[in-house]
Amino acid sequence: MMRWMRIVLTLVLCLIPAAAFADGFFSVGIGASSKVLSKTERTYPWQLGFVSHNGWIGFDGEYGAIMTSGDLAPNLRTLGASLRIGRRFSAWRPYGSVGWATLGTLGDVSDAIKIMGDSVISNSIITFGGGLMGELAKHAGVQVDIRIFHDLQNTPGDTQIQFTRAAASFYIKF
Repeated sequence: MMRWMRIVLTLVLCLIPAAAFADGFFSVGIGASSKVLSKTERTYPWQLGFVSHNGWIGFDGEYGAIMTSGDLAPNLRTLGASLRIGRRFSAWRPYGSVGWATLGTLGDVSDAIKIMGDSVISNSIITFGGGLMGELAKHAGVQVDIRIFHDLQNTPGDTQIQFTRAAASFYIKF
């Protein structure tokens, strides 16, 4: 087959409509994290990810801002990734999740995305939990998510970090 025929055939195949294999989403929410510095604090999670359209597997990357109260306590942030497992039933998708994250302090604006460095106090954290995604329209929905964040460090004398976050989010599906 001639080279230009292969190029034209490839372009035609790419333009044929097909069913999507995955649904991408971006969500913004508000919630509460309990037992962060021995208190309950406001949390603002943002997630970007995908879930298989009719299958069981999904993935999300997450950034969560934790607004601590008090003048001496620094604001905190979580930055992580999770695997989602759950099947879609009609407009609802219950899921379980397990993942890894870092918990760090926010002293400067640049600390918001740093994972390691001298100016950031950061802990490796395993996350697990579950939630429910519900479609309100073709490209929009709501999500309720509960996750437990558990510190992996087990050094004697250090404070081990563990907290639970419950959040409600609005998501846009693409």
